[in-house]
Amino acid sequence: YVGITDAEALDAFHYLCRTEGIIPALESSHAVAYAMKLAKTMRPDQSILVNLSGRGDKDIGTVADLAQADFYCRPSCRGQSVKGSMDTSPIQLKAKPATARTPRARTPKVESAK
Repeated sequence: YVGITDAEALDAFHYLCRTEGIIPALESSHAVAYAMKLAKTMRPDQSILVNLSGRGDKDIGTVADLAQADFYCRPSCRGQSVKGSMDTSPIQLKAKPATARTPRARTPKVESAK
């Protein structure tokens, strides 16, 4: 067993995201962080094999919280940050009051005879 700090694991997480387009699980990020540290001590003819397991998309919220990143779903939501420990309660919107409308009678279209 070897230890890796959370900061090292997050660095490995971001490294894989940027360089490989892979969103690794945090558990795999710990393994990659150690492999990157170990690689610096190895000869060029040696190899390391790391198994990436799990899905990193489930960890995005945790990574966002640790990085203190602000996310929003679309430009109109700017300022209403969404984080990993996201509040899923309904957003209170200022809606216009509904107005009663009387349905219009549909007039059948009559074609003129030629």
